[in-house]
Amino acid sequence: MKKRKKGLRQLVVAFLLLCTIGLLMQNIVLANENEQTINEPIVAEETETKEGSTVDSNISNSESVESEIVPTSEKETESIVLDESTQASKEINTSGIRMKELKANSVSQQSEERPSTKVVTSGTFPNGSTATWNFDDATGTLTISGGTLVNPSKSIQVLTGIPASEITNIVLEDKVFASGSCNRLFYRIAVENLDLSNLDTSGVTDMNSMFTLNAATSLDLSSFDTSQVTNMSAMFYDIGATSLDLSNFDTSQVTDMHGMFQDSLATSLDVSNFDTGQVTDMGNMFNGSAVTSLDVSSFDTS
Repeated sequence: MKKRKKGLRQLVVAFLLLCTIGLLMQNIVLANENEQTINEPIVAEETETKEGSTVDSNISNSESVESEIVPTSEKETESIVLDESTQASKEINTSGIRMKELKANSVSQQSEERPSTKVVTSGTFPNGSTATWNFDDATGTLTISGGTLVNPSKSIQVLTGIPASEITNIVLEDKVFASGSCNRLFYRIAVENLDLSNLDTSGVTDMNSMFTLNAATSLDLSSFDTSQVTNMSAMFYDIGATSLDLSNFDTSQVTDMHGMFQDSLATSLDVSNFDTGQVTDMGNMFNGSAVTSLDVSSFDTS
């Protein structure tokens, strides 16, 4: 019995020891679990705090960056807008100036290039004339077509509107039948060689000042029919031709020869066939002329 009791005691003691050890182990485990449980919220809180702080810091930094960037961007935008506006304004102003310069240069260039630019002007003559004219300002040539030239009674430059200084050549394409008054017709013309072989003057009655101040150095008047002419006053006044062959001139109807050759540069004049029976005025007919010899034996001065 004693041995049993002793065995039971030992078992109880062992059991109690085991229970005690078990409780101790359980307490230790629970203590560890509690510590872990307590530590986890702290870590979580710290993590959340750090994350919150990081987020706040990032937000703060972002706002700071935005606050620094936005004004700069706006300023740059305003600057760009202002610069673009200023540039546009400058470009507009520059464009206006350039346009003015271009216009001025265009006008200047046109005036400079005009003499070398071919421009043909054309027109008709008055009083029902059928002859027409055209002028090429590149060559200075005035071309007159065939037809009638009725009582022109004005200079070529007045009839055409072309300055005499611009006419350097006159071409009669075909027969031109002139009639009535040819007063001052070739006045001040600067054509050096004036070929009038196609000019029919059979119907002309007035040749007053027809070649006055004409610069032609050569005049071919061999085809002139002057049978109807009554006035030759100042016809060759101050002309440039140095010789005139007027041997075929019919002056039987002429009444006025006043100043006909006055101040003429012609040194040779053939007037041997002049009929002056109807002439009433010969005043200054040869006054100031360059003629060196003159045969007026046929002149009727009675």
